[in-house]
Amino acid sequence: MDAGEIIDQIKIKIEKNETAKTLNDKFLKLYPRILIKNIDLILNNKHKKITQDASKATYCCKRTPSDGKIIFIIHQIQLCD
Repeated sequence: MDAGEIIDQIKIKIEKNETAKTLNDKFLKLYPRILIKNIDLILNNKHKKITQDASKATYCCKRTPSDGKIIFIIHQIQLCD
């Protein structure tokens, strides 16, 4: 989804009942914290850059609000895998 260099990362727990919307909501809460942590470093060109390993890259289509909808005829285990 993004081929640029990595400046920072945060691990989050993905719940079994997670949807694209709930996951995005978690990220929206974290964005300000990671930006505040790194903005001065970026502006002063003192941030660390990690080059992504292209061999481990994955690709995705554009996400839309309907991606957060659950099709209830699919078993819960299939949704999480």
